[in-house]
Amino acid sequence: LGINTIPVIIGPVSYLLLSKPAKGVEKSFSLLSLLGKILPVY
Repeated sequence: LGINTIPVIIGPVSYLLLSKPAKGVEKSFSLLSLLGKILPVY
């Protein structure tokens, strides 16, 4: 296609900030509180 692209791998903080909480989760829930659980995966 002739289109130059650059692959981007987002980090764990971006991953959490772009995600949405599951239905039924309190609005005060902080997605960043899950950072410790996903860091080992990265």
